[in-house]
Order: sequence, then C-alpha cells, then structure tokens
Amino acid sequence: MKLELRQYQIDGIKLVKERKNFGIFWQQRLGKTVVAIKSIEDYKKVIIAVPNNTILHWYKEIMNNILIDEIHLLPKSKAKRDKLYQQFNKAEKMWIIASYDTISLDFLKDNTLIDKFDYLVLDEAHFLRNTKSRRTKGINKLRLKAEYALALSGTPAVNSPIDLLRIFKFLFPDSNYSYKYIYKKKYFHAVKVNGTKKITWELRPEMVKEWEKFLTSMCDIKKVHDYLKWLPKSIEKTVMLEMEKEQRQHYDKMLFESKRIIQQKHKEKEKTENNTVTQILRLQQLCLDPNILNINAPSIKIKWLEEFLTKLFEEDEDNNEYVIVFTNFSSLFSKWKFNLDPKYNFEFLTGKQTNAERENIIHRFQNRKIRVLFANIKVASLGLTLDEATCTIFLDKSWNPVNNEQASFRMVDTKQKVENKPKLNINVVCANSIDDKINEVLTSKKTKTNVVYELEKYLLE
Repeated sequence: MKLELRQYQIDGIKLVKERKNFGIFWQQRLGKTVVAIKSIEDYKKVIIAVPNNTILHWYKEIMNNILIDEIHLLPKSKAKRDKLYQQFNKAEKMWIIASYDTISLDFLKDNTLIDKFDYLVLDEAHFLRNTKSRRTKGINKLRLKAEYALALSGTPAVNSPIDLLRIFKFLFPDSNYSYKYIYKKKYFHAVKVNGTKKITWELRPEMVKEWEKFLTSMCDIKKVHDYLKWLPKSIEKTVMLEMEKEQRQHYDKMLFESKRIIQQKHKEKEKTENNTVTQILRLQQLCLDPNILNINAPSIKIKWLEEFLTKLFEEDEDNNEYVIVFTNFSSLFSKWKFNLDPKYNFEFLTGKQTNAERENIIHRFQNRKIRVLFANIKVASLGLTLDEATCTIFLDKSWNPVNNEQASFRMVDTKQKVENKPKLNINVVCANSIDDKINEVLTSKKTKTNVVYELEKYLLE
C-alpha cells in the first residue's frame, strides 16, 4: 500500500532523522504514529513502548506502512517475555511493541534483561511528569540501553510547561535537563497554590521567547487546526438538568455528610485530599445515577439520555447518526437498566476488554454496526479512531481536562472531504451540584491540584 503523507508529516520525518533524539508533540489525529514509524524504519533493533490499549493499533500501522519481518508483541507471560528478551538480544533485526507498564516493571526489577539496542519509541510520553512512579523509573532505565529515543505526545505539558523538561531528560539522559537542575530555575518561577502549601512552576514572562527557541531544538509542536484547516469545529452544547425530588434529597443528604467529614478532618489537622477526592467522586456518582451507590432512586441524566437517543434515532431515517457516550464510571454500565430499543445496537468500552476485543468493538463502530458506544473517558482518550461518530455525550467529566479533550477529539474526521459537517459535543450537567462546579473549574483550565482545592472549597461553603 502506497502511503500518502502530508507535507507537515514529511517535514516531521526529516526532523526526527536529523535530530535522532527528538519529541513529536502533535495534537491528536495529525498522524504522529505514522511519522514515528517512517522515521525509524531503517533501524534494526527497536522497542516501541505504548499504552496497553494501543498495542494492536501500532502493530497494524507498522504492518501497513513499512516492510518488516521480525515484529513481536510482548507476551503476558513472564517466562515468555524473558525468552523474547533473550531472542531480541541475539537477533540482528527485531522490533518489539510493548505495553510500557509491563516492560518498565520488568526492567525496573532487572535492568540486564535487554542489551544495547538502536531506538526506543515512547508513546504518550507525558506520563514522565510523574518522576516518582515505577513506570517512569523503569522506562528511564530502559532508555539508557537505547542509542536514540523518540518521545510522542499530544499533550506533553499536562500541568505546566515544566513537564517538557522531564521528557527532555528522557531524551537526553546524560544532560542536566531534569526538572531538579538549572533549566527549572532558568525558565520558571514558583507560584504558591492558593490556600495550600503546594507550589506550581510557571514560565517566566521575560523568558518566553528564549524558551520557545529552546523548544524548537528539542521537539516539534503542532496544533491540529493549524494544519488540517478544513476540519469542522465541533458544536459545543451544555444540557442543564434539574434533579427530580428523590435524587435531590439523596444528593443534599450526601453533600451535608461530605461537608461534615471534611470539616472534621480540618479540625483534626489531618491531610484531607484523599478524603475530599472520595467525597467528590461519590457526589459525582450520585449525580450520574444513584444506583451506582446502591441507592434505589431515578436518575435525571439517564432519563434524559434515553429520551434523547430514542428521539434521535427515530428521526434518523437514513441511519446517519452514531453516538459515543462518555463517563468516568464504568460501573454505570452494570448498574444501568437500559430502556433503549435493542435494534439500536449498543456496546461498552470499559477497559476490561482484551486488546482484540477492544479492536473488534472499534471496528464494528467504525463500520456502522454499532449505533451507540458507551465508553470510559480514560480508555477512549488514548489512541482510538472513532470518527464515524456524529455526536459525543459527556454524562460527567474527568478532572483532567486533557482526558476530556482527547476523548472528544476521537470523533474528528481528519480526511479532507467536500463537506465536513460539524459534530455535536454535549455536556450533561446537573444544576446546583458538584457537576456544575466541576464544569466551572475545568473551564478555567486549572491543574488537578487546583481542581481538588476548588472543589473542597465548594464542599465547605
């Protein structure tokens, strides 16, 4: 199959080949997977570390776009993995696609498993911002075995631009790009998070131009609408619902109890963040569907959704409407007694499926065999193509705006067409609730630390 590359992709391949150690930080749907594959196709020994649910996607992209004989998926069995590592060490040419969770833990326990090799490709590299995690420590140890490294991410700076320094430390392990050293103080200054002892690091205004020049030498950053200008903007709509009497009574009772618990923790001067998180999640679940918490009460969101989908499909005589329904809580799918006509085929993407099962669900949705795909936000935010969707519905939102953005962007069709119709993105919110507050805080684009602080203030009001 002849691969047709856009000019910006050709330029990206050239950059990676010239720089060797480099970051491709392009927004979703710009095709960074193909750029990575084509950039390193001439190297003999390669390890590609990716999220578990994108392994088959990477395998298909490699098989479709380059000629290669020896390509292996890292097995689940530890004994089989050890055998494959030995085979990799002896091979003249071999590529391995591995879940970065698995290979990082293997290598953290024994860094002699793999000898020197040519290239390490790391997808979704923004996780390196958590320098204390075992995953980050294991991947950084594996990096020392690779001659070159390529880091990919659509959202490299999740909390602040300083996250990039942690990725650069991965790319250049012998450098002092680590956030602990000179580059942190050179470009950033500490800012205290209101009402807490925590600090965030913000870019110094006088260093913006120099910082941008520095980035150009280390990575390539692209935004989708700068390069795919024909893409339609999604139509954003917020549906504000009033909880019915029974659901509101349960919510108010839980809200009162949550305030009491957090106030008590404050009086005892104990750490409250974990407790706060628990209470916020419970209030979110109650807004979504009280049955998740084994409370036998109707849900206004579920009632609205069933009515919306039924009306949408009844009026859709040509079968042109395909919907993704997002939530943080996969437990909804087992608790929900669906009042939806089975003829409108629906399926669930929860994260519990195997890679093959997940690929099968996506394939059926993309081939219009499924009308409604109910999906966990975090699962759907990584590496999936669901562009047959005409509408996405968020029954609740992740506290991490990056997850919400990535999930909604999965339905954007990047193929240039004569007519690309706008797609509808619906945010369902219970009025005068934790939903309302989360929506407000996310709109201000705060970090997760700020989100927890702001929601705790809401609970204590």
